[in-house]
Amino acid sequence: MAVRTFLIAGVLVSAMLLGGCVAVMGGGGSAERVSVQAGVSENFVPQDLFIADVSSNVLIYTANINKSNPPLLGEITQGVSRSTGVCIDRQGTLYVLNFGGSAVNVTEYKRGSSTPFKTITNGLDYPNSLTVDRYANLYVGQRASSGVVVVVAVYAKGASSPTRTIQVGGAGVAGGMAFDANGDLLVDVFDVKTNAAAVYSVAPGSSKAINLNLQNALGGSLGADRAGYIYVGDHEGNIAVYASGNSSIVRTINLNTGGFYAQIAVTAAGTIYWPNYQQGKMYEIAPAASGATNVFSTAVSGIAASVGPW
Repeated sequence: MAVRTFLIAGVLVSAMLLGGCVAVMGGGGSAERVSVQAGVSENFVPQDLFIADVSSNVLIYTANINKSNPPLLGEITQGVSRSTGVCIDRQGTLYVLNFGGSAVNVTEYKRGSSTPFKTITNGLDYPNSLTVDRYANLYVGQRASSGVVVVVAVYAKGASSPTRTIQVGGAGVAGGMAFDANGDLLVDVFDVKTNAAAVYSVAPGSSKAINLNLQNALGGSLGADRAGYIYVGDHEGNIAVYASGNSSIVRTINLNTGGFYAQIAVTAAGTIYWPNYQQGKMYEIAPAASGATNVFSTAVSGIAASVGPW
């Protein structure tokens, strides 16, 4: 129960908190292009799947939903202390969120390099998720040091300190973030006690968060695709899908297997990558599918994923 609660909260801090208490969009098969959320230009064809594993590794696999058992291509260990989030921008720069253990930071890696060229420590309180836009601005969702509100720290391209912050919602954690088809930032504020989520939208350049009032949004996992669909996943393997401008669920995805499902990664075309932490498996769901299309075991358990050119 301690492990489960610790993952739901998304607050990976210290052994003291373990007793009491994600895509990031990427891409799928060879015909797909990388999503807006991951901040990757759609002129790139995605190649690799990156998995943060709540340890001192980021795993790299071939991103291909048609491969039943994709090979482990490598691991990034330098600069990784406890990876809890991962995303990639349009230049192929990889961002890794480390939270808990010996460090709280974001390390950055140039395309193809396993050695970080930059480490961000300023402006990080209790970070839970991260994403990057098409202009390489970095967004880190976190619980404020006061513990009262969820805020997003925004780092302009190349900045080591936040250039602005966005206050998003009330008590909870930033369960996940994504960019929708219009370039609006979506933030999932997840209430650990009730398992309920409220998804907020922030227009480009704005600091005003608007509650989308999505009905029956349960879970702290979030993604979006270029068709305007928003995906909210819970930790039991269920995803509620909402159409653009519609607060009602238009369809559901149910994996019907046990374990603990972490942060989803949704591609522009609607392919979903979903790590199951307790099973140590990656579930891949084709666009419009109601269940898993492919499942493979990962070298270690994953908690967040992203796909992009490497």
